[in-house]
Amino acid sequence: MDRHKALVFAYTKTALTPPKELGSVVIRLKKYSNTLRDALEDSRYTRGESSVHLPFDKTIARAVEDMVAATVSRGLKYVIVIGIGGSNLGARAVYEALYGKNGARVPLGKPQLLFLDTADPHLYEAVNRELKAHVKHTGEVLINLISKSGNTTESVANFEVLYAELKRRLGTALRNRVVVTTDEGSALWNAAQAHRFKTLSMPRQVGGRFLMFSAVGLFPLAAVGIDIATLLKGARDITPACMSADVHKNFACASAGVLYVHRRKGLRTYNQFFFNPDLETLGAWSSQLMAESIGKERNDKGKIVHEGILPLVSIGSTHLHSLSQLYFGGPRLMVTTFIYAPNTAPSTRVPRTVILKHLKGIAGVPLSGIMGALYGGVKRSYQKHGLPFMELVLPALDVYSMGQYMQMKLFEIMYLAHMLGVNAFDQPNVEDYKQESRQLLQARR
Repeated sequence: MDRHKALVFAYTKTALTPPKELGSVVIRLKKYSNTLRDALEDSRYTRGESSVHLPFDKTIARAVEDMVAATVSRGLKYVIVIGIGGSNLGARAVYEALYGKNGARVPLGKPQLLFLDTADPHLYEAVNRELKAHVKHTGEVLINLISKSGNTTESVANFEVLYAELKRRLGTALRNRVVVTTDEGSALWNAAQAHRFKTLSMPRQVGGRFLMFSAVGLFPLAAVGIDIATLLKGARDITPACMSADVHKNFACASAGVLYVHRRKGLRTYNQFFFNPDLETLGAWSSQLMAESIGKERNDKGKIVHEGILPLVSIGSTHLHSLSQLYFGGPRLMVTTFIYAPNTAPSTRVPRTVILKHLKGIAGVPLSGIMGALYGGVKRSYQKHGLPFMELVLPALDVYSMGQYMQMKLFEIMYLAHMLGVNAFDQPNVEDYKQESRQLLQARR
């Protein structure tokens, strides 16, 4: 019997979207569903939508497993992921969902993931100090450099600096401890081959933000012992629901439909309200997915539209004490999805103290119970204020639930982009700042 549970998604009574209005929107997606069905079988990855096939791709999973077998040994202490945006957010989101912010709860004896995701000297020094203190030979460290284009400024710079430092301390055998994940044939791929670094490829036609279930996300997680088979199973298991013609079963389509209806009514902000602090990076991952896929200067007919929905990430209960006044009393410009995983682990109970004589109802309550009450109270308040929201309950903070959630969000953003009439898979304006930055860097040489 399958012990895994499915996500629970609710919206019909709280999203303030009339069923007839939502239904008419969903009907428009029938033809696009055929495109997604074709993409599910597209093992050659000939289109952007083909990312939905990745959880079913045994060749990629096998390549990752083989690389783990070739690089991971009992003495491994650290896997350093050097990448930014789509090259690291997915793996980091899963890692922190399981083990807390920056892996604070990694079990003793397990290797840790360290992330170098921007060219910040303080971040680099912190990672370098950790490695100096605990890494004495090459078998204790593994570097995974990830860049789809192969020329990401921050990633290449971080790699060059870290590799030079570790090579100075550990010797030339360090080349055997580098895995480069990039497009086959890119400049980075060719450089890696020339330096005899190990390489993993990614589907060229699939954009970086859609590559979570490729070697980009799978290899670093597998290298530190995370069960990627169950992660992929979660993604596969939710896929039929994401293709269903029944909007009540198709969470991805329903969520996209709600966002579309409210967008057409003028709402431009989407608040992802996580009531588990360990899911903050998951919010960053889904924010990139929405921002880069939906935020477009032109629609798919070339007309200037400046389309977009601003994704926010809120954390309960922290942001209730800084932003709730705006949410409840401010302008009605936002749709919210609450994401919550009930905490079933044993939780410390609040003892009876002097202070609690003045705070009734708290003594003897577990900390998880307080969070649950706050979550329930927020939902009630949203309803009383007439604020539209959806609710997505994860069965647990585990790899299966992460697989379900992330695959659903990939489908959701494709449906939403199609309804809004924009290309979900390009990012023409991302190069704007990169070109300006390169000119400034060249001027300093």
